[in-house]
Amino acid sequence: MAERLTPQELADRLAAAQPRLAEIIQRKAIALALMLERDAKGNATESPRSRTGNLRRSIAGSVDDTPRGLAVQLRAGGRHGGKDVVYARLQELGDKITPKHAKWLAIPDDSVKTPAGVARYPSPRNYPGKLWFHVIEENRRAVLLERVGGKNVGRWWLRKETNIKPKLYLKRAVDKNAPKVPTLLADALRVSLSPSLKGGS
Repeated sequence: MAERLTPQELADRLAAAQPRLAEIIQRKAIALALMLERDAKGNATESPRSRTGNLRRSIAGSVDDTPRGLAVQLRAGGRHGGKDVVYARLQELGDKITPKHAKWLAIPDDSVKTPAGVARYPSPRNYPGKLWFHVIEENRRAVLLERVGGKNVGRWWLRKETNIKPKLYLKRAVDKNAPKVPTLLADALRVSLSPSLKGGS
């Protein structure tokens, strides 16, 4: 049978439970931050695929105190190995990119990728074979070819610009876990108001 309380009794119990409620909410918030981090790292492992894993390792969930109360945060791109993962925002939101220190963007062909779908070499300069340049469309598209068994095989496709599709590895983690928030808060309130439970979570 559900317990019946007068408005004053409920107010008194809420006031008495406030310290315990704050503690339980903080534990729930930390658990939520860890779930967000786990799912975002899982998303970033699948797409975008990376040779180094720096993007995945830069993802962090945290609980911060703000003037408005506790805030669960999910971030990516923070320092890893002494420098920021500068492409974290680009991979999340997508954008058009152009070369900054070269004439072309070099996009590896599947033939120079691992089974996991990442490039075997940091750039065409590191490729052990002999490559030659062939223009497909003047000032827009070209290819670096290798002669193999009497045939020309494309190794890198060159572009003056390309569009990176948004991966939304952070947003997908937030969207997955957002529906859990009301249940977590309701559970925290239930536990804090229950006289038979001692600080459970």
